[in-house]
Amino acid sequence: MNFDEYRQKFYKRQPSEQDWAIEGQRGFSIHVSDYAEALAFYTQVLGNPHYIEGQDIHGWRLGDSWFTLFQSQSGGPTRSEISLHLQSNVEVDRLTRAFVEAGASGEPPAETLMYAPVYVAFLTDPFGLSWSLVHTLPID
Repeated sequence: MNFDEYRQKFYKRQPSEQDWAIEGQRGFSIHVSDYAEALAFYTQVLGNPHYIEGQDIHGWRLGDSWFTLFQSQSGGPTRSEISLHLQSNVEVDRLTRAFVEAGASGEPPAETLMYAPVYVAFLTDPFGLSWSLVHTLPID
């Protein structure tokens, strides 16, 4: 199916009273009980944190958004997914390698349709958090 067929089949634009003036995503946070292990993992993948508040709040700047790690007393995230938009297929490949080398699992990146033509990798980190690493491809 080409993108036009895909868009006609899946895109729906219906009037809604809930049309908010949202400009983007400010950030996302996770709370994990094994904080030291999580901090080591995300530091290995994302580099040193850009924000540190005490011993149990660390944050990384990801484009125009923030990823924040908090200490939790009861478990960790369950069935959450973070989607990052990257500048190129090369960047998707690079970040996929960093995740896998740090202990994440998943399938190799591939081209598919997901709101638009994309090159995407779906990964799960050691704490059960799902990540999609996405580069939007040109529409032919």
